[in-house]
Amino acid sequence: GKTEASKRIMEYIAEVSGSGTKVDTTKRQLLGSNPVLEAFGNAKTNRNDNSSRFGKYMDIQFDYKGDPVGGNISNYLLEKSRVVHQLKGERNFHIFYQLLQAGPVAELGLKNNPDAYPYLSQGGSSKVPSLNDAKDFAEVKQGMDTIGFSKDDQSAIFKILGAILHLSTLKFQSDGGEGAQVSTKSELDMAAKLLSTTAEKLQKALTHSTVVAGGGAMSSPINADKSSRARDALAKAMYDRLFTWIVEKINKSVSASAEDDPRNVIGVLDIYGFEIMEHNSFEQFCINFCNEKLQQLFIELTLKSEQEEYTAEGITWTPIEYFNNKVICDLIEMKGGMIAFLDEECLRPGDTDDKMWLEKLDANVGKHAHYASKKTDPKDKGIPRDAFRLKHYAGDVIYEVEGFIEKNTDTLFKDLSQCMFESGNAIMKSCFPEGDPKTWTGARKRPTTAGTAFKTSMNLLMQILLKKVPSYIRCIKPNAQKSSGKFDTELVRHQVRYLGLVENVRVRRAGFCFRQPYDKFLWRYKILSPKTWPEWRGDARSGVQELVKHLGLKPEEYQLGKTKLFIKEPRTVFRFEEERENALPVIVSKLQLCWRGYKVRDQLDAWAAALKQAFANVGNDPEFGKNTRWPTPHKSLQRAEVHVKKIHANWRAAKIVTGLPAPDREVMRKKCTAYSYVGGMKPWNFNRRWENKYVTDNPKFDGGVRQLLSKHGGKDVLFAHDVVKINRGGKPDQRVLVVTDKHVFKAAPNMSVKPKNQFPIAEIKAVSVSKGRDAYMVIHLKAEGMDTVLDLGKGEWERVTELLSTLVLASGKQIDVKVVDEINYNNTAKPGKSATLVFEQDSATRKPGQSKSVFKKGGKGRHRVLTNA
Repeated sequence: GKTEASKRIMEYIAEVSGSGTKVDTTKRQLLGSNPVLEAFGNAKTNRNDNSSRFGKYMDIQFDYKGDPVGGNISNYLLEKSRVVHQLKGERNFHIFYQLLQAGPVAELGLKNNPDAYPYLSQGGSSKVPSLNDAKDFAEVKQGMDTIGFSKDDQSAIFKILGAILHLSTLKFQSDGGEGAQVSTKSELDMAAKLLSTTAEKLQKALTHSTVVAGGGAMSSPINADKSSRARDALAKAMYDRLFTWIVEKINKSVSASAEDDPRNVIGVLDIYGFEIMEHNSFEQFCINFCNEKLQQLFIELTLKSEQEEYTAEGITWTPIEYFNNKVICDLIEMKGGMIAFLDEECLRPGDTDDKMWLEKLDANVGKHAHYASKKTDPKDKGIPRDAFRLKHYAGDVIYEVEGFIEKNTDTLFKDLSQCMFESGNAIMKSCFPEGDPKTWTGARKRPTTAGTAFKTSMNLLMQILLKKVPSYIRCIKPNAQKSSGKFDTELVRHQVRYLGLVENVRVRRAGFCFRQPYDKFLWRYKILSPKTWPEWRGDARSGVQELVKHLGLKPEEYQLGKTKLFIKEPRTVFRFEEERENALPVIVSKLQLCWRGYKVRDQLDAWAAALKQAFANVGNDPEFGKNTRWPTPHKSLQRAEVHVKKIHANWRAAKIVTGLPAPDREVMRKKCTAYSYVGGMKPWNFNRRWENKYVTDNPKFDGGVRQLLSKHGGKDVLFAHDVVKINRGGKPDQRVLVVTDKHVFKAAPNMSVKPKNQFPIAEIKAVSVSKGRDAYMVIHLKAEGMDTVLDLGKGEWERVTELLSTLVLASGKQIDVKVVDEINYNNTAKPGKSATLVFEQDSATRKPGQSKSVFKKGGKGRHRVLTNA
């Protein structure tokens, strides 16, 4: 039903909204208010085990992010008569039964049995199978803790509830004169104790009536019957004001502050439904009036206003007939209406009488089509003598006039108000400010009647709801037996009919599900057409026409009004929203790109200015800015900083190199080339002097070199070194390696060179070296099987990089350089056969003059190079 639906709405909002300390606290408090308000405001009726006996409107407040930051509750017309009277099969408010099952009964002097208290036993239905009072009381306690009720607050509340139950057991008897006295003294004492007053004060308040007149106050005793009614009036007032105090307490705890910056609200209205009881009185009259107002609002916002809008906008439309219940609302609330005559009778001097009010109704509204009584319609046998019938939108209801004036007047003896005001129970004291005798003298204004107060509150509620965009949850009762699996067709048909759902569906089906002013529609959806985005130059209506044309809407899917676009089907709007959702990320990305570009350019300008200042005299610095402190860039420029530092390093290197003598510049070029290929992968000494020619003790070297250059061409020797060549059999051969600008020669010690021991540099495909401190190099030729394995020997591992750089530069950097753990090669002169050099560390001591890298021939072409360098 309505109560469950409203709880599910709140749970959904809590589930899908964001999180945070404040937001999570607000969620818990809003959800925690549900069990508290249900316990104090709901009761079992013959139609519903958890019926709301009050109206509740809650505004859930949201911040700019859409997260709940607070709430505010307005309550309407608690059915306080239920505190002292229930129909057969019904219960009092849940909280009383929960208190007896799981509350501090010993502290309150109570018994666990509800039947021991007249206020709880009249309905004869204390136990309800669908309710677990003990479990529900635990939830109430938890809810109070979450909302912020202190332990003292909770104790005071339970004492008030206990006092009400003790009041129900009070019995009155004559005091021997015109007055009365309480005959059940122990219960009186306990009630007085819980209210923090004395038994004498409480008894006097219940058995006396004080009248203020002529500037003085006069107290008179009342009889036992009036004392019983005074007790009931006090119990009702105590509970009603306690309930209001609880709602105000919740609002103080939950309401958003200015710091929370509430921007929007979602209002949830959970209010009593239309009621037709076996005996209908003032409460049902107010409840049904409330439902008439809500139905009128429903008609105004759906049926009436919708059709009027179509007409005003010039939309082609066939009007749909519906029943407008405004005539019933006017009958009840207008000047000269039923509430006005009820107030008039209540305020009339002398004794008032419910029957006199009925006579006034017969005389003044008796001819109204929706009113009937025994006098206006004598032939109707269904109307009792002291009753009237109203033809509501939901059906006919007969109201018994007995008690209307008393309930509408809603007065409380001053003695009772004073007793509560002077109570030591802080809550009760705050709930009865009129009990202060200082306020009695000179008080001329009569209090507002209950009916007028309710009418005013309903009109204020309507004003609130008219400002909202409404969504309706219609709750249909499937049967009158509160049973599952039973569907009473006639009952359901009746509800559908009186709720106006058929007419509403007809209007919706024939009408338009969506309408929006042209400017708002264009603003929201202009991104869907290149002709309207980013800016439409014409008027809004023309822009919308261009949009619907671009989106391919058919004429039957929409109509253009005077100021608004009307769209027929929801799926059309859903398509617009889906296309908009797809377009937004593209546009947002462009905006982000532009914004980030702007910010980065701004940051770049600032950093560039700082760089310019830091490096202003770098050209005159002997170190060319080596020790200059770099300004810290924004994190978005960190990659740019790396590139700029590389540019500076290259510039600085160029400045240093250009300042060197020509021979040193050439050596520097070779070393830089070597570093670019093996830097960080193979150890080498950058600071070692490179001499190019390392053959010094061979008397035939110079003559042999001249012959090689003369015979094979070439300008000069780029590199020369005694080496060990590993031959095809895996044996070492002594050779003199000579590298010219054209060729590589592997000469014998006497400088003779066989054809197979020479090759042009252009034939070199790649060079492989290891990652360790060995002096080995493999030169791979383009011709398969002709690779050369060299050991520069005698620990000259540092010269490997010099030879590598020489070969690379001589080839015009056309050689592939490999720095690997194992070198695969083929020097067998046979395609497809290969061998592998595996490099290992070795701690063995070498003989004087022996290379620190020792070649060890292995099986299956897998050879080892042992190095102890």
